[in-house]
Order: sequence, then C-alpha cells, then structure tokens
Amino acid sequence: MTVDNLNQLPARLECIPEWSALWEATRQAAEGMLTEPPSERLIIGRRLLAVSRRAMARISVLAFVFRVTGQQEYFDRARSELLSIAAFTDYNPSHFLDVGEMIAGLAIGFDWLHDALSPDDRTVVREAIVNKGLLIALKCADAGWFRATNNWNLVCHGGLTMGALAVAEYDLQLSQKVIERAIALSPIALQSYAPDGAYPEGYMYWKYGTNYAVLLIASLESALGSDFGLLNSPGFLASANYKLHSVGPTGEYFNYSDFGNAQNTSPAAAQFYLAAKRKDASLLYEERQAVQRAISLGRSPLDRESVRFAPFLLQWATTELPTTPFSTHFVAGGETPVALHRTGWDKSSAFVGIKGGSASTSHSHLDGGTFVYEVLGVRWAIDLGSQDYHGLELCGIDLWKMSQLSDRWSVFRLGCQSHNILTFDAKSQAVDGSAVILRSSASTTVLDLSPLYPGQAQKVIRGVRLRSDGSLCVQDEITVLPGASHSVRWAMLTRAEVSLQSDVSALLQHGGKDLVVSVSSPVGSKIILYASDPKPNPFDDPNLGVSVIGFERTLPLDTQTLCVNLIPSTAGNIKHPIEEAVRPLYSW
Repeated sequence: MTVDNLNQLPARLECIPEWSALWEATRQAAEGMLTEPPSERLIIGRRLLAVSRRAMARISVLAFVFRVTGQQEYFDRARSELLSIAAFTDYNPSHFLDVGEMIAGLAIGFDWLHDALSPDDRTVVREAIVNKGLLIALKCADAGWFRATNNWNLVCHGGLTMGALAVAEYDLQLSQKVIERAIALSPIALQSYAPDGAYPEGYMYWKYGTNYAVLLIASLESALGSDFGLLNSPGFLASANYKLHSVGPTGEYFNYSDFGNAQNTSPAAAQFYLAAKRKDASLLYEERQAVQRAISLGRSPLDRESVRFAPFLLQWATTELPTTPFSTHFVAGGETPVALHRTGWDKSSAFVGIKGGSASTSHSHLDGGTFVYEVLGVRWAIDLGSQDYHGLELCGIDLWKMSQLSDRWSVFRLGCQSHNILTFDAKSQAVDGSAVILRSSASTTVLDLSPLYPGQAQKVIRGVRLRSDGSLCVQDEITVLPGASHSVRWAMLTRAEVSLQSDVSALLQHGGKDLVVSVSSPVGSKIILYASDPKPNPFDDPNLGVSVIGFERTLPLDTQTLCVNLIPSTAGNIKHPIEEAVRPLYSW
C-alpha cells in the first residue's frame, strides 16, 4: 500500500462499475468481520492454514477499509485480530504454509496500521513476526519448501519477505538475510512458468502461488525500489494469458489437477498486477465478467478464499475499461503443456481445453490427454476436480507420494477412471511418463501421449479440433505393440442427461440444449454408459448427477484410429450429424 495508490482509488471506482462493486464487497466483508471473535489457534489435522488465511483476510480487509474510510471501528477490530494471533504459541512450522500466510497477515497489519498502533502493540506484533516467523525460517535450510518448485516456495518466501520488510528498521541484519534468501530462491519456483506461462499445478494453484509471487515482487518494489529481476522471470508475465484463457464462456475453468470447483471464479489479484505491468486491460476481461456473473447471481464477487487479496486487487485495478481479447487460443509447453481454444468470447461460444504433462508433477492426476468442452453455454465434457485433502488424510490416504503404487491413485477422482482419457486393459497411465504437445494452431492441438502408456501401446497420439460451428472432433491414433493384443476404452464425463440414440451415437441434454456424441471410427463402436463410481471406496466422495459415456475396442495388430465428434444442435441436423471423412492427424 502506498499513499498514491490510496489517492487513486476513487478514480478507479468511478471509471469501472465492477471495480466499485468489488470495493463494496470488500467493505461489506469488513462489516461482517466486526462482530466475529478473534482467531484462536485451532489445528485441523496437520494444518493451521484455515486460521492463517482467515486471520490474513481479517487484517488485510479491516486495515484497508480503515485506511480508506478512517472509521475507528475497523481499526479496533483489526488490532484485536493482530494481538490475538501474535499471542499464539507458534504458527505450526511443521506445515510451513501456515507460517507464511500468518506472517503475511501480521506484516500487513504492522505496516498499514503502524501509525495508529501504540508502541506496546507494535512491539508485540514485531516480536511475533521475528520470533515465530523470521527466526524459525532461518532454521529451515533443509525443509522441502525452501527450494520447492511449486506454490509452497512462493507463499512461504513471499510471506516471510513481507514480514522482513515490515520490521527491517528494527533488525536490519535479520531482515536482510530473509530477503536475500527469498530473492535467491524464489526463482526456483518462478522457473515453473517457463517458457510460455502455463502453470504446472493448474489454475487454482496458479492463483494461490501467483498471488503470493506478486505480493513478494510488489513489496520489494514499494519498499526497496526494485523487483531484483523476479518480474521478468521467463513466462511469468505471460502467465496472465494462461489465466485469461483458462476459463470458458460459462465461467468455468479448465479444472485439471487438484482444482476442486471449476466455478471458482472470483477475480485474481495477481491478474490485476500483471495487467497493470503489461499495460493491457484486455487481460482483465474475464475478471470483469466474473464480477458481473456474481452480481447477476445475487452473490458477492469475493469468495472465502479470495477476500484476503481484495485490498491488493483494488490497488492494482486499472482505470481503463477491459476490452474483449483479440486472441481465441493459447498454447504453452513446459512441465504441464496445455492448449485452450475457443470460437469467440461471447457466452455461447465453443471452448476446449486439453493437457499433457506428467502425474509426477505436484498436485497432478492420472489425466494425460484429458479435455473439457463447452458450447451453447453448457460444459458438456467435465472434470470432477479434486477432493478435500483433510477428509482423505483422516482415512489414512497418503496423498503426497506420487509413485506408481501410491495411495493417491486409489482415490477415484485422482485416478484414470475419472478422466476424459484413454485406458488400456483397465491399467493406469505411467506416473513418470510425460505427454507433450506436438503441434498446435488456432483451432487444433495434437499431443503425443505415448510416454504415458509403456507396455500398453507403442504409440498414442491424440488431437482435438474445434470447428467454427462449435463442434469438436477428438481423434486418437494408436499403434499397438508388436504381437500384443490389447483393449482400449475411450471415455468422457458429463453432467448432461444421456440417452443412447443408436449403437454409435448418444444424445446429451442439459438446460434445454442438445449435443450429439457420435463415433465415426472405428465403424461399429457401441457407445455405453459406465458407472461414475465403479468401485466406491469409503473415502471417495459421491459423484451425483455425473455420467460416463464411451466405448471399448479390441485393438488390431497394427494401427487403430478412434474418432469421436461432439456436435451441438446449432451445427446442422443434430439427429443425423453430417459425416466428415476421418483425416489422419499428420494432415491436421
């Protein structure tokens, strides 16, 4: 926070009604916090994280609203929250995300409320930052998060840097150690955005890790006058395009990896920062749409997870009205390659997202080659997303080992049977295999999935082609192993009502809209319905209202082409889909 940012806030709110709605949601959130009791140290399972996030939300929102309005009641409640968490015995350093977020909250309160706090209050908060955050962190040279390539690195180093900057006047030597270490080690995680901006852990963790990455960078900029080169890490600025394109016209995201709810669409503070740095208001097109959708549904545009970042979002918001993006596709390589195509940016446009990568990547599922698809304002091909970690851990599931025989893959939503992929002989994909994008254009993407199926197939290539009429072709070319006989299952999950029209086609209906799924190759393939909970475990969440459609084939001893067309009611006569010759993927 700077005085200039606060002074410019009225202009931002006046220019764009949606930003004004975000301010009103932030003020209402602060109002609701006034009567909540101060946080208590309550560990759930192995985590204090929920308390850390709630404390940060209260402190940042209340302090921000106090600074904007000057009303004493917001200061008083923020102060009581600060002193309550400062008195905790510790911030659960065994799960260091908890420490990172708690120190971020303390740092914000110490900095933004500094002049209004008494000398005694400042001492209490400062000592909590130092003794329960910075000093503990300096002992963590061997901790996994210290040099992690994932969101833990950015959250922990980001929060600690904010704390170090907040108390630097009091202990410069200690703060310098923490800050220099963050500048040296955060690039290990920032390299995950290379080369094109796609984030390996999927959108939900992009939002989490990138929010803290920009808090780290913006704090260095405002306090020390430099980002020390972090902002220009390869792919980091480009990740704003990944964020923009990851959401379909329905407002649902391509929710691969551990992303629980595809409709998690509250605006991302990081996107506002990146858009401001790139001077490109079109990057905020979807943020504005998200606010509009929330208002139309009569709910707050700030959900429980995003409210703690609202004050930053408002400070980085542009005064330029977000325009419709020009590009209708995004493709990126890297650890988890992803391609996103659409026919336009209106609500009825068609959209497809497809991914490669490896299940050994942090938070990944056994889902190489999976896709989502929407048209006519309906998401037809879906991903179930993840399941609550704590509930699974209570059942004794070890979620965090990514080996081939890990407990993780016994969870239905994380394994092969729950994704829109190919499976051979009911076996799993290889965890250590990695699928890559071979080529991509404005409307097509072709991936090599072969490394995911060692011992199951010699070569597996999948392509998706989004036609201008909104229909989608999903085509697979499989070269079998010499002298081996295998069966293959093609599957797709949907929340639509399914009725089988014939052996080779099914009619999907949802919200008064129709879509035909038709198998063009192999001839004679019979579409069937599979169970959405084939072998329910006591720890699996139910998948109510979900159908799994697909077909199975015994593979010949050469090459087999599977071609499936998804045709909306607007694309010709839906009862008798226009047949199109199957063209080999090399000609796409």
